[in-house]
Order: sequence, then structure tokens, then C-alpha cells
Amino acid sequence: MTAEPTAVAMSLEFVRALDDAKLDERTARLRELVTADATWWIDTGKDRLAGRRGYDPGPDRPWPLHGTMPMAEKLDLVSRIGLEIFPQGLGRRIISRAFGNQHVALVEAQGDSMHVSGKAYRNRYAFVIDVDVAGVRSVREYLDTLHAQDVFGGDRVTVRSVAPRLKVGVPVKPGNEPERLALALWPALADGDIEAFGALFAPDGTWWTDTGTDRDRGAFDGSGGPANGWPLHGVIPITAKLDYMQSRMAAGYAGASVVVTPVRIFSEGELVALEAESYAELSSGLIYQNRYVFVIETHASKIRQVREYCDTLHVIDVTGVKKRAKG
Repeated sequence: MTAEPTAVAMSLEFVRALDDAKLDERTARLRELVTADATWWIDTGKDRLAGRRGYDPGPDRPWPLHGTMPMAEKLDLVSRIGLEIFPQGLGRRIISRAFGNQHVALVEAQGDSMHVSGKAYRNRYAFVIDVDVAGVRSVREYLDTLHAQDVFGGDRVTVRSVAPRLKVGVPVKPGNEPERLALALWPALADGDIEAFGALFAPDGTWWTDTGTDRDRGAFDGSGGPANGWPLHGVIPITAKLDYMQSRMAAGYAGASVVVTPVRIFSEGELVALEAESYAELSSGLIYQNRYVFVIETHASKIRQVREYCDTLHVIDVTGVKKRAKG
């Protein structure tokens, strides 16, 4: 009897199929890999209502930040407009890391395409992919939404909305030590205890967040330097991240806490993927409610690295920090 394929193997096959430069062949192959009721989700920038979990905003959804969309519609849309947007082809996605279990996987990748406007589209992705024996049934694509909006042009989400605050059901519980470490971060943050938050990291730990319009600064193997008051900073030492968090909590959050609610966690070895949602009332009166996947590398009961994939357009929209092109 043949063993059921792991989610990692199926997910890698799906992400690799995204690289096919021949659009018709690529789309046909992707359709073979997914279930009939599969969905594809990307977060929605200013419109937090449209991107909420388990909700399909329908035919008026904007492109490319569309919330949940039936996979069949997504593939039809890309097949129809793909070469209009990327006349030189859709480019390649270079996979940097993948892990998971039988039913869900995390795939990190980087893409490089040339948009019809002449702008390079160089996004970085974390795909959370659910599978069953019939194929891929759900893709949740976390990417740099500010960079996507900058390249695709226009303010496609013109109305700022607030989603209902996430209702907490059964708490996410750790199944091992790496997952325990990943989950321990958020009670400390909610309490405003930056010292306890930082104590979970190795002394040489790092934190990465993508960088919007400054693509070079966000390289996985680079150094973003200090945060310098900028929330989209690339790779920085955890000490610099803690200093930045402390200053932002005192200023933008007016001393209020940021509540990060874990939604799902899975791991393989010392690598953890944690999907979560946040909520904070800012001093401006705006509501900060981001959606994340944190990719967390641990070792010897300490966190060595965090990669934070979130809706960067929402970050800039509600924090009031002006976009900047270069470091």
C-alpha cells in the first residue's frame, strides 16, 4: 500500500508549478493539483473586512489583494490576465525552506518578475498549504502587500474598514518545546513585558519583516541594520527589535497592549509555523488588526530567528509611518 504523500511534498509540487512560464500549461498543471472546492487567500490591505478568516468578499474583490477566492476563479483570472501584466512571463519562485506534516505545510519562496509598467516585482512569500488525499484544498499566501500595491499601481482598496475582533475558541496548545516557545511570546507582548518577550530569544537572535518599497533591505540573507523607527526593517538583531517595540508601544499604542491571538500552529523539528491575528487600539483612534504567519527557528530552548509575514500595506496605513523608498 502506498503511503499518503506528505503535505510538504504536495505543497512543493504546487509552488514549483507556479514557475511554469508557459501560462496555459502552468494553469492546467495547477488545476490537476487542487481539489474541486479549493480556495486561495491573500490579505487585503486597508479593507480588513474583506480579508477576514473564512470569508469570501465575492466578485467585487480587488486585485491582487483579494481575500479568499475559489481556486478555480483564481486560476482563471491569472490565465486571462497573466501575460498582460507580466509580458515577459510570470517569473520564477525560488524556494528557500519548506516544512510541515501530513496535512499542512509552510513553503517560503522568493519571486522575480517584470511588470508591464517596467517595475520589478520581487516579492517574498510564505505559503500555508492544506492538503488531503485528493490534492491541495487551501492556499494562504502571505506576502509584502505594500510592494504588491506599489508595483501593480493605484490605490485598489480605497475604503478603510475594520473587521470584527477575532473570537477566541479553543486555545492553540503546543505539542512540543519549539511550539511552546513560539506560543510563549504573545502573553508577554499582551502584558507589555518586553523583557520577558526578549528572554525567549538567543542572544544572537534575529527578527525579519519585509520592507515594502525597499526591496534590497529585505533580503533574507542581508542585514537591515537598526529599525530606525521603521516597522518594515528586514533582518535586525533581536536587541534592536526590542528597542523598537518598546518605543512604538509607548508612542503609537499610547501604552496599550497588542493582543496577538494564535490561530494555528504546526512544526517540524526546530521549525515552527504560527498563524495568528492581532488587535490593538492605537493612539490615533485607528484599529490595528493584522494577520500573520510567523516562521520561527528554535534551538536549545531559545528562539534563534523569527520571520514575520504580514499585511505590510495595513501596517503603513494605520501606523501613519510614511512610505520610504530606500533605507
